Amino acid sequence: MFKKDHRTKPSAPLKNSDRRKLRAQIVQDFNIQPPEDGDILAPEGIHSAKIITSLNESGIVYIDPTTADPLWFSIEKNGSGLIPTVYTLWKRPLLVSLSAPAAAIEKIAGGADLMIPGVISVSHTTGVLPPLPKDSLVAITEYGKSAPLGVGRLALALEELTKVVSSEKDVKGKAALVYHTFGDCLWAAGSKASPPDEVPGAQASDAEGKNVDGVADQLDAGDADEIELSAGSLGINDEERASSSPQTAEHHDLSPSDVDTYLRQALLQVVTQTISNHPHALPCLASTFLTNYLQPARPYPSPPLDLKKSTFKTFSKFLKTVDKEGLLKIKEAKDDITIVSVNTTHPDFLGHRSFRTVGEVEAREKARADRQKAAEEKVHPMIISQLWKPFGTTVALFEAKDKSISTAYTRSEVRDLLDEHIIANSLVHRSEAAFIMPDELLRNVLRKKGEEPIEFIRRNDLLQAILDAMQRWHSIDGAPPKKGALKPIRIETKARAAGRWNTIITGFEDYAHGPHANDLTAERLSEDLCKMCATATTSGPIPGASKSSQGMEVAVQGRHSKKVTEFLMSKGVPKAAIEEKVVANKKKK
Repeated sequence: MFKKDHRTKPSAPLKNSDRRKLRAQIVQDFNIQPPEDGDILAPEGIHSAKIITSLNESGIVYIDPTTADPLWFSIEKNGSGLIPTVYTLWKRPLLVSLSAPAAAIEKIAGGADLMIPGVISVSHTTGVLPPLPKDSLVAITEYGKSAPLGVGRLALALEELTKVVSSEKDVKGKAALVYHTFGDCLWAAGSKASPPDEVPGAQASDAEGKNVDGVADQLDAGDADEIELSAGSLGINDEERASSSPQTAEHHDLSPSDVDTYLRQALLQVVTQTISNHPHALPCLASTFLTNYLQPARPYPSPPLDLKKSTFKTFSKFLKTVDKEGLLKIKEAKDDITIVSVNTTHPDFLGHRSFRTVGEVEAREKARADRQKAAEEKVHPMIISQLWKPFGTTVALFEAKDKSISTAYTRSEVRDLLDEHIIANSLVHRSEAAFIMPDELLRNVLRKKGEEPIEFIRRNDLLQAILDAMQRWHSIDGAPPKKGALKPIRIETKARAAGRWNTIITGFEDYAHGPHANDLTAERLSEDLCKMCATATTSGPIPGASKSSQGMEVAVQGRHSKKVTEFLMSKGVPKAAIEEKVVANKKKK
């Protein structure tokens, strides 16, 4: 589900009432004992954000306010309810675990579901397996380790699965539909932590006598995209398998006949799987055909094709031999040989059975490495929290509710406190529920010099008046709050004389936070924008600003607001925190 990147909308802290509902749901759905432990799984200040998967499925993700790790998610289409991420399961083992060998773990990390042949054992922290029906949530662990590496839903009832796993029968089919794994894009949206060596309360899986090596061999024998298929399920016996792909355990002891077999198998594979589907590949020079087609098409695993160790000694002699056999047609010109065409109706081609090639495996490994690199380089927007601290006339309101006056509160927390005060003192207007009749505490907040006391006011206007009377603070990515409202970064494109323009950037100092703290200093920003925009840049104090403000600006010659915006976003600054403005010269009358 999260093999490909997903879109995440801006997150916001849950209201206290919503967090309590989330906590209660977690305690009930996952039987958390004691219930107080629900605070660990739904911590105070937890954020929520809407997500859209690569399959255009909408959902919600709940994010740890301290580490930015996704803790829970739900997908609306599946009606799946809450699903824990691996970050949550590393804190507490909530689910029945299906253990699988490393070979199966690699495949599910690539987007495959967990197949029945890949399940070694089933376990639970209580030692007793609950009677789980089909579609129940399960964790997936590597055999011999306790840290969950995936989360999915049972494809069949747990009782049926345990019977199949404990039997010696070769049963095909899916054991679990995998939703989320360690290393996928949802994991990469968090702190990218590695699995712990031990999970509190969990035990390493026990195979109970099942042949783990046999399971791994069976998985390796199948195709990477259809891991439930083994040689037996395809109807291929050991003798046929041996004839279709030579033994490759000892690469350094290959005989000339072994090299000949590899060479011939690679030719059959490339003609049936590549040339037949891409006839424009021919004609092709012999050297290009060997490098780009035959070498990647050799059976996996096998060493590079070394013609000197074959009975042919040269590639040209091999081509002349298969030309005489009628497999292909070549054309000789001076020192070059060109493969002109292939005879796809030859019995050798028609009887060829496809196998996994070195090129396919290398392509998958490269794609996996590219995905991992992209996930590591992905920039996650800063989580900005606007906060308010009790001040002046609002202090009495917080003290009346036994709330700390030294704590900075979110807008939703202030709203909850106000609603509690309104209900406790019956301040809702009798005939107009949208209006509030302020008591003495609220009148003190609303009172303005020279004006009559307010008799009633709309609830939203009352909330805004209280916030306006409080002291503004802010926090970035859960860091300790800082005094003052967080102002946006300003990008002003100013016109100069003779049709010239300058792009001025100010207000970036407050965003120098976390891994990009050094990237958003005036000196570094000037240096990076100079390279990115390929123009001259300068940095220095804002002209006319007071010495106490210590504000800096970076000036870039030319109109580069779009590039500057893209650069700031690449450093984690949200788009909403960037303000662009064009200042043109006033025309002289």
